[in-house]
Order: sequence, then C-alpha cells, then structure tokens
Amino acid sequence: IDDKKVKNIFLTLSGAELSHREAFRSIAVTLRKEDLNEYSVDVSRLIRAHLELLKGLVFDMRLAREKRTGVPEALDIAIHTEREAIQIYSQMYRVFIEKFHEVLLVIIKEEKKHLELLNKVKSNLQI
Repeated sequence: IDDKKVKNIFLTLSGAELSHREAFRSIAVTLRKEDLNEYSVDVSRLIRAHLELLKGLVFDMRLAREKRTGVPEALDIAIHTEREAIQIYSQMYRVFIEKFHEVLLVIIKEEKKHLELLNKVKSNLQI
C-alpha cells in the first residue's frame, strides 16, 4: 500500500492481531487440560471451524498484498475481515465457559474499534 498513513494503520492492526493469537493459544492450552464434556457443543470442532474461517481471511489479506491492491480495496478486505472476526469471536463467547468470557470480550471490543477506525479511514478517502 502506497499511502503511508493507511500502511501504518495496517501495521498497528496486525500487531494487535498477534496479541489476539497469543490469547487464543492460552485458551487452547487451557482447553487441552479440561474435560470438554462440560460444553453443550463440540468445542474442538467449533474452534477448528473458526480457525479455518480466520485462516481464509488472512489468506485474503495476503492475496491482496501480493496483487498490490490499492488502498480502497485493501480497506474493504480489512473491513470484511474485522466484521467476520467479530462474528466468530462472538460465537465463541456464547459457547465458551465463563472463565474465557473476559479475554474474548476484550478481543471483541478491540476488533470493533479496528472496524470503526477502518470505516473512518475509508469514509475520509471518499471525501
């Protein structure tokens, strides 16, 4: 992306995603130690499905970068990615036991802020 301001925003957002990945690793370690029968759904299957969705979103971002996508298109992809992530994390919040709720809420709030920022940047580009 040629626009330096937008590029810096993307770099900041990618750093936040790294911290989210660490939070999910922590959840995964905890889940490995627990009896998953206390869940009313197949948590392992649910997590794998969500991870596959997230991998697809990351792949879309990489593909955009390889194609040297312009700023508006990159913003559209990032906005779509944030929306999908919010939905995925919200689903996880609904099915996970309470001890994971706090960390998921923090991540969901951050993703909503990211979405708000990206929408603001996009609307400023269209002025």
